[in-house]
Amino acid sequence: MAAAVLSMMGTASLRQAQAEPLEFIFEHYSSDDGLPHNSICDIHQDCRGYLWLCTWYGLSRYDGNGFVNYTMQPGDYSNLSHNRILSVEEDAAGYLWVTTYDYHLYRFDVNLEEFVSVPGDLEDFPVSGMQVSDIMPDRSGNVWVSINGAGLMKVRPDLSYEHYFSSIGKDISSIYEDSEGSVYVVSELGISMVRDGKVSLLSRNSDVVAFEEKNGVLYFACADHLIALDMETREQVKVDFAALGVSEATSMVMTGGSGWIYVGFKDNAVASLDTETLKLTLHKNDMGRVRYLFPDPEGLLWIATERTGIYSFNDSTDTFRHYEHSNNVMSYYVDTLARVEDRGGRLWIKMNNYGFGY
Repeated sequence: MAAAVLSMMGTASLRQAQAEPLEFIFEHYSSDDGLPHNSICDIHQDCRGYLWLCTWYGLSRYDGNGFVNYTMQPGDYSNLSHNRILSVEEDAAGYLWVTTYDYHLYRFDVNLEEFVSVPGDLEDFPVSGMQVSDIMPDRSGNVWVSINGAGLMKVRPDLSYEHYFSSIGKDISSIYEDSEGSVYVVSELGISMVRDGKVSLLSRNSDVVAFEEKNGVLYFACADHLIALDMETREQVKVDFAALGVSEATSMVMTGGSGWIYVGFKDNAVASLDTETLKLTLHKNDMGRVRYLFPDPEGLLWIATERTGIYSFNDSTDTFRHYEHSNNVMSYYVDTLARVEDRGGRLWIKMNNYGFGY
C-alpha cells in the first residue's frame, strides 16, 4: 500500500515530504551496555547487516540487541597483539581486516571467529615482525597490503600470497584499482602498475595525492600537476598547476554527469578540470587548506578544510557557502574530519570539529 501511494505522489509532493523535519530517536550505548570500551575509532556495517566497532579494548559486533566482543585475554589463544583496534574493512569475500595500535594487520573470519595475523601467520613468509601501513581490498576478493620499508603484497582468499619487495619500491604511500582490475601503487620510485602479476613503471612522480578514473582515462593528482593516462594507449598528458598561481594540491574528486574533476589546494582554492579539453579553472575563497572533497547528486561540491564547519561550491553560479553549527557539545577530539553521505536522496553532513545534520 505504501509503495502504491508513493508511486502516485508528484515530484513536488515528494520533495515536500523529503523537506519535512525528521523525527529522531537517540539511543546511547556505553560499556554499561556491554561495549568493551567507550572510545571508538571506526565503525563498519558488513554485508549481513551487523555493525562492527573498533574500540580501545577490542573488536565488537552489534546485532541490534547486544554486543559480542573479541579481545585478547591473558592465557587465551588469541593471536591479537594489541586490544586497541584502529580500523576495519571488509573484502569481497566477506572477511574483515582490522588494524591494531601497533601497526599489525589481522584478517577476521566472521564464521569461525578467528584472527589470522598478516603477514605473521602466512605459511613460509620470508620475513617476520613487519608493520603494515595500508591495505586495499580489490573486486576479486584479494587484499593488497603495503608493509613499511618492504613493499607490497597481495593476499588471496585462501591466504596464499604474492609479494613485490624488489620491483615496486619500499615506501608505499597509496594503492588504487581501476575498473579493469589493474592495481596502481605509488612509492618512492613513482607510479607502478601491477597487471596479471607483472609490474611496469608508468611515471617517476611519487607525490600523488589522489586518483580518479573516467571514460577510459586515469587521473593522478600530484602536488604541482595532474597526469591524465589513457588506459588503452598508455599515452600520458601532463597538466601543470603553476599557471593557476596556487601552491600544493591536496585532494581530487570526480563529479557524475558533468564530467568535471575538482582538485583541492592548500591555499583557499579548488580548480575544476574539464575532462574533454583538460582546461583548469580556478575558484578561490577564504576557506583555508582543502582537505576533503565530495560532489553531491544535485551538483554541489562539498569542501572540508581545517576550519570549523563545511563549505559548498556551486559551479553554475561560481559561489561558495559556509555552514557552521553552534558549539553545543564537547568533543574528545577537537579535530574530527568532516564527512558527507548521500542516503536515500538526503545528504547527511558531519562538519569539521563539531556539527551534524542533513
